[in-house]
Amino acid sequence: MTLVSPAEIQSQSTEAGKGLFARLPFDPFTAISGAVVIGSCAIVLGLVGVVGWLSLVEGLPGDAGKALTLANYHKVFEDPFVLTVLWNTLQFCFATLVVAMPLGLIGAWLVERTDFYGHGMALSAASTHRRGEHVAA
Repeated sequence: MTLVSPAEIQSQSTEAGKGLFARLPFDPFTAISGAVVIGSCAIVLGLVGVVGWLSLVEGLPGDAGKALTLANYHKVFEDPFVLTVLWNTLQFCFATLVVAMPLGLIGAWLVERTDFYGHGMALSAASTHRRGEHVAA
């Protein structure tokens, strides 16, 4: 370990052409991945926005004189079939939660608190890693 004096740090930080971003490592893979993720999110959010807008408008997308209204939601929730579908969905969510939560808790406890064959592989499969980082199990 090398000790550096405050004067050396000050002289290094004030060199010409050395800003904060110049000292950070640039990884093209990270930049490209970030651009793809941001672009994908923008597309998805744009499509969700269009669907939300169309749900608040009566008539077809090309019609003139459209006004914002909640009448479409009123029509949907008046239908008894929609309420049946919503109730079935909530029951399925609750049953899935009741089954999956104990299994997940038991699995997490076994991976973290015991030493079984494949412990490292289970940790690696459940973890997210950046390039170059490895799990020491």
